[in-house]
Amino acid sequence: MTFFSSICRAAKLIAAGLALQTTLASAQSIGQPLASIAVPSDTPYVGTIALDVDLTDLDRRIMDVRETLPVKPGALTLLYPRWLPGSHSPAGSVTRMAGLQITANGKPVAWTRDTLDVYAFHLHVPDGVSTLNIAFQHLSPVSPAAGRVVMTQEIIGLQWNTVVLYPAGHYASAIQTQVSAKLPHGWQTASALDIASREGDHIAFKSTSLERLVDSPLWAGKYTRRFELDPTHKAPVYLTVFADSPASLEAAPEHIAAHKQLVR
Repeated sequence: MTFFSSICRAAKLIAAGLALQTTLASAQSIGQPLASIAVPSDTPYVGTIALDVDLTDLDRRIMDVRETLPVKPGALTLLYPRWLPGSHSPAGSVTRMAGLQITANGKPVAWTRDTLDVYAFHLHVPDGVSTLNIAFQHLSPVSPAAGRVVMTQEIIGLQWNTVVLYPAGHYASAIQTQVSAKLPHGWQTASALDIASREGDHIAFKSTSLERLVDSPLWAGKYTRRFELDPTHKAPVYLTVFADSPASLEAAPEHIAAHKQLVR
C-alpha cells in the first residue's frame, strides 16, 4: 500500500465516522417520545369499550375491527396489547395491525405513533367529543411460515388482544369491554365469555374486563360437536370440539370418559 493510498483510506474512514456520528445524532433527536405514556393505575376508565369484529373474510384471512371508545377532550394515548397472558413476554402482534382510522362526530382525528414505543398511538381528543370511532384490520397469518395460523375455511381462533386498542393509564382489570363478533354463516362458537345474545351469525357477549377478555379466546368453526362432561353440576362443564371435517369430530368413548374423570 502506498503512502497516498493510505492517506485516502484514512480520509474515507474519518468521513465514514463523521457520517455515522451525524446519523446517530439524527436518530437520537428523532427518537424522542412525542408524549409521555401514563403509568397504569388501578383507577376505573371513564366508560366501556365496545368492540365488534367481522370474521367473515376467510379468503384473505382478515379480521375487520370496529371499536367505540368513550373519551374526554384532551391528550390521549392508545395502546395495542404487548404483554400477553401465557406468553410472559412482549409478544403482541402489532406488526399485523393495518389501516388504523380514528374519527369523532364523522370527522377524522389525527394520530401519531410514538417514536420509541411502536405499541403506543398519541392523539388529541377535540373539544365537544365524547366518543371515538376506531377502525382497523388484523392481518392474520396465511401460512405457518408467517406465524400461527388462526383463521381457515373451517376454524377460527380469535384472540381478543389482536383486535383491540385501549387507553393508557389504567390496569386492564379497571377497563370494561362489551364485545361482539360476526361469524361465517352457520358457524358455532365456544368461549369462556358469557353470551348475551345471538341474532343469526352475530353473537354478543356480556360485559367483562379487558383483563379477562384477553384471557378468553373465542373459537368458531364450520364443523363442531359438544360433549357433556358434567351437565348436572351447578356450573355445567362441556367439551366443544372443532375440526376440519365432520369425520374428525368423532371421539372414542374412552377419550370422553377421561375428560369426565378430569372434571370429577
